[in-house]
Amino acid sequence: TAQGLASLKNCPSLRRLYIHDIRLAGDELEWLSSQTNLEALSLQRTGINGNVLKNIKAADTLKVLNLSGNDINDKDMDSIVLFKGLEVLALADTKITGAGIAKLEGMARLNELNVANCAIQDADLEYFLSMPNLRIVYAEGCGIGDMAVEQMRYRFPMLAIFR
Repeated sequence: TAQGLASLKNCPSLRRLYIHDIRLAGDELEWLSSQTNLEALSLQRTGINGNVLKNIKAADTLKVLNLSGNDINDKDMDSIVLFKGLEVLALADTKITGAGIAKLEGMARLNELNVANCAIQDADLEYFLSMPNLRIVYAEGCGIGDMAVEQMRYRFPMLAIFR
């Protein structure tokens, strides 16, 4: 319940929070602003949109962010890139396109990216080259062809793209 979630405001040492498959309104997550020590936050299929990102104040500590299955779009990437310490970012089943992936340029610590069932195309693979530690991309259901994946493997052999 919203009240139960709000009680987590009194847990300043909260490091990991996983909420899946529960419909939330964005205002039910306002208490997230008090959680400055979060390392992992998963809000998979909760019905949120990008507005909830303004409530996340753990920019220095957040390493894992899962927003899969929500109303997240390219514009919301402007907020996501503020989490400079992200190592894992899951955006599967969102409205992200290549334009949104381009905004991840310079995410130096990002090593795993899930964009399954997003509008990512062959040409968008170039954006992965700007993320020096990216090693795993989940891209099932995207419009990425075999030739583009092979070219990327040749240019960036440390990157595994799963389709």
